[in-house]
Formats: sequence, C-alpha cells, structure tokens
Amino acid sequence: MINLLTADDDNVSHIMVEKYFPTMVSMCLPPHLPVNNDCNPPLSLSLLSHPANPDFIGREPRIFNIIGRIGISTPVGTDTAPVFVNTMEESMNLKTAGGSGSRIKRTGRMINLLIADDDNVSRLIVEKSARDQGFKVFTAVDGYAAMNIIREKGIQIAILDWMMPRVSGIELCRQMRRQNESEYQYIILCTARTQSGDIVKGLNAGADDYITKPYNIKELEARLRIGKRIIDLQHKLMRTQEKLKRLAIHDSLTNLLNRGEISRILEEQWIQTRREKRPLGVIMLDIDHFKTVNDRYGHQAGDAVLVEVSRRLKECMRPYDKVGRYGGEEFLVLLPNCDQADTEKIAERIRSRVCATPVTAFEHEHHITISLGGTVVTPEESTPAETVLNRSDMALYHAKANGRDRVEMEFHGEPSPQKGETYATRSSNMGTIQ
Repeated sequence: MINLLTADDDNVSHIMVEKYFPTMVSMCLPPHLPVNNDCNPPLSLSLLSHPANPDFIGREPRIFNIIGRIGISTPVGTDTAPVFVNTMEESMNLKTAGGSGSRIKRTGRMINLLIADDDNVSRLIVEKSARDQGFKVFTAVDGYAAMNIIREKGIQIAILDWMMPRVSGIELCRQMRRQNESEYQYIILCTARTQSGDIVKGLNAGADDYITKPYNIKELEARLRIGKRIIDLQHKLMRTQEKLKRLAIHDSLTNLLNRGEISRILEEQWIQTRREKRPLGVIMLDIDHFKTVNDRYGHQAGDAVLVEVSRRLKECMRPYDKVGRYGGEEFLVLLPNCDQADTEKIAERIRSRVCATPVTAFEHEHHITISLGGTVVTPEESTPAETVLNRSDMALYHAKANGRDRVEMEFHGEPSPQKGETYATRSSNMGTIQ
C-alpha cells in the first residue's frame, strides 16, 4: 500500500485529485509499481483541511505532495524523501523536464479565449493548459454568462461545453455564428458524447472543432494550437484587407483621399446638406505654375512640393473637414456646415498657410502660391454634385485669370466680385472686397 497525501484548503483542488489521481499517480510511480486505472489503485488518499495541519506529521508518506491552489503529483520514487510542490507551475516544470510535455512559445499578440463549462474540474484543467500556452483566459459557468463575456471581451477562441445551464453550448455556438462578427471566432465544442451523429450536429451548429471528455491534455493543446493558427492567419488577412482598402481610397504620393473617394464623399455630404438643412462649402485649389517646377527641377522635386503642400493643407483642416487630391496639382476641400463667409475665410487661411514659407526640395527653395475657387451648397438647392464641382472649378478659373495667388467665390453660378464690386449688385448682400 502506498500512501498519497494532499494538503490544501481549496476544495476544488481536492476534487481534482479525487477524480483524476489514478492517472496522476501512474505518472508519478516508477514502472515496477503500475497503477491499474480500471480498478481502485492500491493507494490510501488522505485529505487535510489546511497545508499547515499537524495531523500529517509522523505519517511518513512514501509519496508526499502539498498542492498550492491547483497542484498535481510529481514524479518521485517510493524510497525518496518527501517532495513539496507549492504551485502547479513548479509541478508542470518537473513533469516536462524530461521532454515529455509540450508548450507553445509565447510569441505574437495575446489571444482572448473563453472557457464555458459548469464542471469546475474540467474548466480548471483547460484553463491551466490555456494559460500555459499564452492565452488570455476568461471563464464562465453557464451559457448566459458566456454570451456576456463574448460581447464584452472580444473573444477569439471559445471552448464551449455542450451541456450547460440556461444556454447550452450548441445553442451558444449557433448564436455566435448568427452575430457575424467581423473578426472570426474559432469554436471548440466539448462534451462526453462520442456518437458520430452528435459530432456532426455540433459541427453543423457552427463549431470548428470537437473534443470529448475526459480531456487528453496533449490533444487539447494541439487543438488550441490549430485555433491559434487560424486566428493568426485571419488577423493577417484583416490587416492586408485594411492596407488594400487604404490604398484604394488614398493617393499613394500625398496620402490624401484620392479623386474617387473625395468625389464619393462629396455626393454623400451633398445629400446630408439637404437632409440636415445645413450648408456645405466646396473649394477647388491649384498650385500656381507647378509645371515650371517639374520642367526646371524634375518630377521628384515636383513630388516633394506636392507632399509638402498636402501636409500644410491638412494642418488647416478641422477634424470633420475632408481634403483630397483631385488630379495632378489640383485639390478638393469639403467644409461641412460652412456658409459663404465661412468658406471664404477658410479658403484665405489655407492660401496664407501654404504660401507662408518656401518649400525646400532637393536643396532648392520653391516659393509656392495657390489659387482657390469656392462655392457653397445650400439646403434649398437641388443642384447635382457634378454641377457644384463645375461651380468651384469655374471660381478657380477666375482666380487664375485674375492674377493667381487669390481666392474667388462662385455664388449660385455667379463669380465673386472684383475689387470695388459688391454682391449687392449681383444677388447677395456681401460687403465690398478690398
């Protein structure tokens, strides 16, 4: 008879030993003292209420194990001195020192994993294994609590027990698939059911994998590695999609919105202008004499000028304004909730900022000026977005014709007044431009 002593004030740890000690002891004993798992092993199990309980003194157990919180027996010979194990981590290190265990290297980002199981022992075994593999673990004892964790914690891998209170694992699996989260969730369904019909039913409910109880730790770890690979691949795919989406809507040189995207936003904001009864300012601007920069200093210098002008443009924008490269050296600016006066004021601020200091490119200073043409879309208008662009483009044409490095406004198809003129002579009440 071999005496096995566990001393712990944690009832769950005692339950673990009571339920699984034949397997654990079989790992601890030398080959000449096997344990027959089919019948009661020749062991005497003693459970003490506290590790410091003096009742064990003098009993000289041949296998001596003190479990700290969650512990397992460690390999010791029958004639060795007592072994004290304070933590599961220490115990597992002893177990895997000979190379029989397997652990995943903790690399890359941490993955959120949910373990939903009303069986405390099973849940603790899986939790310990998952933490050892570097997962961030959340646990639930019923399907309803699991649903709340899934919604709040961004779960990426879920291990769901089939039979749980309130909401079963298979129903929870169906609900997760119906939610259609943008980030894929890998689901492992676990149960004591082993019939092929049950496995098919679980997989048809949306599970990616299936594991039966009682758990084989190595098999569980292998299945978690599969889930981690799937989640990592999906994360890489999503990052690639985000990069492609950004490339599709941004200009590769200036990093501003490209023509297609800024035109789409114009259509969208034009609709919002009519629905929300607020004006929209639209500005088309162009770099003056830009062709001269390209011809004299080369296209690389021209590109550097475009990049710097774009940077200065962004500095002038409010958080909700939009600016895009419309083509070549032309840019389109959209100003929500800006009337005629606001749009002209912002346009002048942009002109002053861009022209304030020379642009240095390839050891040359370029004194850059810009011309701007603006218009305003009012809620009462039914003018198509294309016509709005034509109006701002016409205003830009007037700015170029009137000497460049200036702002011109187009008001419902009429150009802004020249110096000395007023909008009162046209159709507005604006004051004289100096």
